[in-house]
Amino acid sequence: MSNALVELHCHILPGIDDGAKDLDMSMSLIRKELQDGAVGIVFTPHFHYERISVEQFTARRKAAFL
Repeated sequence: MSNALVELHCHILPGIDDGAKDLDMSMSLIRKELQDGAVGIVFTPHFHYERISVEQFTARRKAAFL
């Protein structure tokens, strides 16, 4: 078994939920993850169905990822 760290829950995508506010903060968080030994990151923004439609959420998530 490998000792590689994969971050499975984070709020790094900019402007999506209670995590990174902008791209600079996102990049800083990613650099910190890498310094801490992460070899993979799974982006897990919260989806609140009562606040936003699935279509709006996926569009915002896609824009934040690109």
